[in-house]
Amino acid sequence: MRISTSQLQKLASESILERQRGLEESRQRIASGRRLLSVSDDPTGAERLARLTRGLVDLRQFNANAERVSERLELEDATLSSITNTLQRVRELAISAGNPALLQDDRASIVVELQGALDTLVDLANTRDA
Repeated sequence: MRISTSQLQKLASESILERQRGLEESRQRIASGRRLLSVSDDPTGAERLARLTRGLVDLRQFNANAERVSERLELEDATLSSITNTLQRVRELAISAGNPALLQDDRASIVVELQGALDTLVDLANTRDA
C-alpha cells in the first residue's frame, strides 16, 4: 500500500487542526477558570457538578430558613419576656390593692395602671412578625 504525498499532507493538516482545537480548548479553560466547558468534556464530572450545585442551592435555602426561624424565635422570646414582666407587675398591683390602709385615690390609680397593663397584654398578644 502506497502513501501518497497528498495523503501525508492531509494527515499532517488534520493533526495540526486537531492540536489547534486542543490548544483553543485549553485557552478557554484557562480564561474561564473552569475545567468543564461542556457536558461532553466529562459527563460524569458534569453530573457531579450539577449535584453539587443543587446541594449548594439547597444549603443556601436551608440557611435562609434557619435565619428566618431564628428571627421569629427572638421576637417570640422578647414578647414572652414582656408578657412575663407585665404579669409580674399585675401580681404586685393585686397584692398591694389588698392593703386595707389604701385610700380610694390609691385604689383608683391601681385600677388605671391595671387597665394599662391589660392594654399592654392585648398588644403583646397581637404581636406579629414582619
